[in-house]
Amino acid sequence: MLETGDSARDLASFVLPETGALAETGDPARPYVLFDSQGDVAVPVMAFFAELRACARPAATIRSYGMDLLRWWRFLSGWGISWNRATRVDARDFARWMQIAPKPVRVRWRRRASGEIQPIRSARSATSVPNPVTGRAAPGRLYSVSTRAHCETVLRSFYAFHLKEGTGRSSTRSVGAEQIRIGTCQVPTKVVEVDSP
Repeated sequence: MLETGDSARDLASFVLPETGALAETGDPARPYVLFDSQGDVAVPVMAFFAELRACARPAATIRSYGMDLLRWWRFLSGWGISWNRATRVDARDFARWMQIAPKPVRVRWRRRASGEIQPIRSARSATSVPNPVTGRAAPGRLYSVSTRAHCETVLRSFYAFHLKEGTGRSSTRSVGAEQIRIGTCQVPTKVVEVDSP
C-alpha cells in the first residue's frame, strides 16, 4: 500500500524531546542498551543489536546505530507513535525534519547540576571557521548530508531486520525495508505481493 497522504505536522517548530538514552554497559556481548522514553529497555532495538553482534559488528558500530535509533525513538515519542506503527509518512517527516532541524545544543552536566540552563556554546553560526590544524570545515548548525544518509540506512536496516524476523506489524516494511543488506544475510530487494487466482 502506498501512503501518499501529507501530514499536518509543524516540523519547523518541532523540538526533539530529550527522552530515552543510549547507555554503555561495559559488557562486550551487549555493549550498549537503548532506553525508551519511559526508561524501559527498547526490546526491538536490543534484538537488532544482538543481530549486529552476531554479524561481528564492533561496539563502535552499535553505538553509531544506537545514536540514530535513539533520535528516531525520540522523534516518534514526540509525536506519540510506537516504532511498529510508524509509516512512510512518519519516516518522510523524520527525514524532512532532519534537513531543517538544528542539531541540539546540550547543557553540560556541570552546568545542569549548578542550575545554569544556558548551553556552554551558543548555536553554531552559519559560517563556521575551518579547523586551523586539519583544514576541515567546522560542524554546521544542521545535520550533515552524511549524518542524514547514515540515519536512513540504519532505519532501513532496523526495519528490514524486523520484517525478516516477523516482529512488529507487517506495515513496518512501509518505512523502507527494501534494498537492505544486514550482515551476511540478504534481504529481498523488493516485496512482491502476488494475488492468488
